[in-house]
Amino acid sequence: MLVTAAVRGMGSRSVAPVTPLAETASAPVPGVPQPANTLFSWTEGNPAGPNAFVADGLGLTLSARVTPEGRVPVVEVRGPDGRAATLAGEASFGEASAQLGVGRLDPASKQSAVLFTTFGTCAHGCGVVRLLDYLDGAWRKVEVGVIEGSQLPAFPEDLDGDGHREIQLWDRRFNYAFASFAGSYTPPQVLAVRNGRAVDVSAQLRFRRVYANYMAEVEAECRAHANGACPAYVAAAARAGQLETAWQVMLTSYDPMDDWELPLACRSSTDDAPCPSGQEVKFRTYPEALRWFLGDLGYLSPVYLPQPDATGPAFDCTKVTAETLKLVCAMPELAAADREMNELYWRAQALSRDPAGLTADQRAFILARNNAPSDAFALLRLYQAHLAQLAELAGQ
Repeated sequence: MLVTAAVRGMGSRSVAPVTPLAETASAPVPGVPQPANTLFSWTEGNPAGPNAFVADGLGLTLSARVTPEGRVPVVEVRGPDGRAATLAGEASFGEASAQLGVGRLDPASKQSAVLFTTFGTCAHGCGVVRLLDYLDGAWRKVEVGVIEGSQLPAFPEDLDGDGHREIQLWDRRFNYAFASFAGSYTPPQVLAVRNGRAVDVSAQLRFRRVYANYMAEVEAECRAHANGACPAYVAAAARAGQLETAWQVMLTSYDPMDDWELPLACRSSTDDAPCPSGQEVKFRTYPEALRWFLGDLGYLSPVYLPQPDATGPAFDCTKVTAETLKLVCAMPELAAADREMNELYWRAQALSRDPAGLTADQRAFILARNNAPSDAFALLRLYQAHLAQLAELAGQ
């Protein structure tokens, strides 16, 4: 499949997608049956007025509705049983336009779904993807997602060979995180429609090929010191099972002199609200910020960020049974050493050129600690020796 940089999710460098001619038609033809599993482009003024056609047994009518916010594209769908539904798109200035596709995302479905992408007004052009899915004898409206700076390149494909078609968008959370919009690269996001909902299935192992292919596309950009490309490259590597290799590429490739402000962490969950005072964490280096960022988004395990007023160790004291760990929970000095160890460990993870060796050393320490006699001073010396080693690796 031919795609542009925008279709691959590489910022806004190109906003005009190149799509296969066999899969995309310029506009549906009124009164003429149209092929299924195809995306059509529609513009209100070409042809003027409503545009009625048939695709895969469905009757569809496209038109524009005038609202105070602008002109809104609307599709009306009528199935073979006569049941109808209407789906409105995003308002925009000028003529209303849309992408429309009809096809079966689930081969077991008794009726095709209608994919409807419309383009609103935002800083870089927003395409809002919605779906009409026929479920249990009724049409269901499904909010799929948003794409910026481009259209969908083609009708959804079966990405893993299981007979179901998945919708591939791009993870917009990477925009502006480590570079401007134009310099930001966004990894694929794979969505499946199940029971009237769009479900993010990106992390499932059966989509590793999707992420391995994306890695191959953006690796050169990361190696060329593009700080906006390396996060997407490493994120894709994590999904493709090639994290260690990609992390080492990032460590030797990112530009430490780049002046883009690194993302800030928040010690408490805010659900998009401003981070409470005293809860922000500012990172010293790009790799540390990236390690937290990918953990926060679910590409890697979350990093440990101790609360400023924490008194216990990093582990849950209510679940321990070993006498040694009970002692760590009971003594403030040992609990503080455990918190410091976990914070230094993830920082060392971000900066280490030998992650396998670091992990082995950490496991060896935990084994030695858990099997140590219940002696507070011996435990504290054990922690202090390991902390010195981690601090050296973390550059402290």
